[in-house]
Amino acid sequence: MSIDEIRDLARREPFQPFTVHLNDGSRLRVTQPDNFFAPRAWRTDFIVAMDDGRWSWVYLRNVAHISTRGGLPRTTSRRRTGGANEE
Repeated sequence: MSIDEIRDLARREPFQPFTVHLNDGSRLRVTQPDNFFAPRAWRTDFIVAMDDGRWSWVYLRNVAHISTRGGLPRTTSRRRTGGANEE
């Protein structure tokens, strides 16, 4: 899972809450779009703010999976360039 895919979940219209499941078994619930913070320059980290005022700084490699209700978010496809198969 990439940071862009998680950003897409946070920006989904209408927003649907989702849960970030970490490798240690803990879970972080994102209940509103403002609870997820990941500036464009950040590629490996994000912050989840909880409703009780606490927050967690998450390293992307610690994410086991994301769960949500509803369909998959739309993502933009990216084409790789400069690979071995390029002509």
